[in-house]
Amino acid sequence: MSSGAIKLSRGFVKPFFDQITFHMRHLHEKLAELGLITKPDSVIMDARKVFITGGPARGELREPSLILASGNQTAIDVEGVKVLQRYSGNTLEGKSVRDLRQIKHSIELRL
Repeated sequence: MSSGAIKLSRGFVKPFFDQITFHMRHLHEKLAELGLITKPDSVIMDARKVFITGGPARGELREPSLILASGNQTAIDVEGVKVLQRYSGNTLEGKSVRDLRQIKHSIELRL
């Protein structure tokens, strides 16, 4: 799973027990659906350093030295995945960006 702007909305889910329940099933789709209620005017993604494996605390680190900005959460996540896919050995190698569940569902929801 890649995490970016779409996953950022997850921080709005509270209290603690709701967060546990939230993670139990269909996480990718639920993260995308949060975009229906949290629509930021702009999203800035810090891609100066990225994990191409593992994450969020450790893994194989690369330094694309990029800052991405968009008014659309789905679009910026698509571009974020493309940044990761530039590096061989990434966990998303050989996968179509639009087939990743979280992004696919966001596109279906027209986010």
